[in-house]
Amino acid sequence: MYGLNSVPPPRSATLLELMWEAAQDPTLIVLMIAGVISLVLGATIEEDPSTGWIEGVAILVAVFIVVMVTAVNDKQKDKQFKELQNKQNEEKTINVIREGKQRVINVADLVVGDLALLQTGAIIPADGILVRASGNLACDESALTG
Repeated sequence: MYGLNSVPPPRSATLLELMWEAAQDPTLIVLMIAGVISLVLGATIEEDPSTGWIEGVAILVAVFIVVMVTAVNDKQKDKQFKELQNKQNEEKTINVIREGKQRVINVADLVVGDLALLQTGAIIPADGILVRASGNLACDESALTG
């Protein structure tokens, strides 16, 4: 009824989105403009228009290669980061009382009705109601509020 106790992962950027982001670099923008200008001038003003376009195309090809390498590198980093996050999420466990028995479960498997047994320094994996506390209870909400 309530679904899985986990935050859905954010949508990954596509390769085209990463390429667009990489192309926004000011140096690459200047190189693209220079490549287009060189292409136009080389094809119209050069003594030999049949080869004058080569320099402009070479600049644009170099810019394309830089954009592609940057985008692919960012995509690989994003994939590695997601794998690391998934691994960490699989390792998060909590002690609960379920059906009258104490168990250690993954935090994603926490359901309504489980009594979570929290120790010092524990991160509360869900919203809940405090049933009983012993000693002084303090909560650090700086991660939520900044």
